Amino acid sequence: MPKNKRKSKKLYLVIGIIILVIVGVIVTRAILNRNQPSQFLPILTVTEGVIQESLELSGNVQTSYLTPVNTKANGIITRVYVQNGQYVRAGEKMFEIELSPESQQAAQNAYNNLVNAQISLKTAQANEWTSQAQQFTANQAFVDFMDDDDVELKDKEEGTAAYISKYNTWKAAEAQYVISREQIELSQKRLTASQQDYSQYAATVTAPTSGEVMGIAVTEGLMVSNTDVNSQRLAVVKGGNTLVVGIEVGEMDIGKLKVGQSANITLSSIKGQVFQGEIISIDQVGTLGSNGAVYPVLISFEADQSLVILPNMSAKVEIITKQIANALLVPSIAITSRGDQSLVTVVTGGDEKNPITEERIITIGETDASNTQVLSGLNLGDRVQMTDWRDLVGGPDNPLMMMGPGGARMTTGSGAGGGNNVQRGNGTNNQGGGGQPTVIQRGP
Repeated sequence: MPKNKRKSKKLYLVIGIIILVIVGVIVTRAILNRNQPSQFLPILTVTEGVIQESLELSGNVQTSYLTPVNTKANGIITRVYVQNGQYVRAGEKMFEIELSPESQQAAQNAYNNLVNAQISLKTAQANEWTSQAQQFTANQAFVDFMDDDDVELKDKEEGTAAYISKYNTWKAAEAQYVISREQIELSQKRLTASQQDYSQYAATVTAPTSGEVMGIAVTEGLMVSNTDVNSQRLAVVKGGNTLVVGIEVGEMDIGKLKVGQSANITLSSIKGQVFQGEIISIDQVGTLGSNGAVYPVLISFEADQSLVILPNMSAKVEIITKQIANALLVPSIAITSRGDQSLVTVVTGGDEKNPITEERIITIGETDASNTQVLSGLNLGDRVQMTDWRDLVGGPDNPLMMMGPGGARMTTGSGAGGGNNVQRGNGTNNQGGGGQPTVIQRGP
């Protein structure tokens, strides 16, 4: 019987030793992997290319387009600058009105509202910059608190006073930043409405779009009289033989467009051909849809008359909103930040498995969906490492923290509507369809 007991003890001892060996191997591998991050970091190359941002939208062909020329002003027509059949460009003078005292006051009120709307927008933008800075500061304070070795571990647990104070300060600043962005959107809508209202009471009436003047309804010396609700039609501008594509642009993108901007147009019915177009009209009022406000935009283009292009044919439009040629480019996923500095890890030697690296401060410029312009700190052909996988929040299945333009922290694939959420250090925001940007760092 004692022999059986000794055998059992030896068996337990052997099993214990095996378990310890297995645990030791796992821990050792984890430590080695932690100390050799380069195995997980792809090496990328600095290249030269074009930074380009564009909008791709769908619309329909219109062979002609009638745009009314209206006014809400009361007064006497003193000048008629155009005649029927004349071609005008958008913004060209068409009529001059000597405003009645009531309309002069209405025009002054509309102008005051316009100025107030402009001031409100600037104030909202300033508040956004301030709240963004406060958000970054609070976020960094929370991260520093969690990483501070001098703070006892029990104070870092959820529910403790120290933890709640740091975390709630961060989240409150983040909420205030979101509110500031909403205030900007509201201020932009008010400004657009004020601009439209002011144009309706202006003494000088201009062409709302380019085209042929038709149906002039007034002459010099004629009095025009309107109500506060209705406006009087002075003429119509017809698009003529120039083909027109109509598109609708969302409120987040309409600010990127302007009359005269070029566009590439393709038609579903004509394969392999790209038409060069130009924005001729941007509606400043828009309509409210289920996903926010949309604004009609008209783009003119010309085509060979032998081509069969009919009204309502489907069209796709690409509008280039930003372009920088011969830019020195580095993949955005290779950029990190420290304070207000942008940094990359440059590979100076070694091989793919054991590269020799150095950290380098760079100056960055514009960005597109994947690359960032480098203004200084790198040369063409330099090799850099991608951001360390340990910058992932909560593990490799979560979005990767990386740097975007202006010290922006970007999280790939987040935000409502797709796209990238971007927060720039200089207060400029947006990339991605309507997602609300947020700093993602360690925390619950």
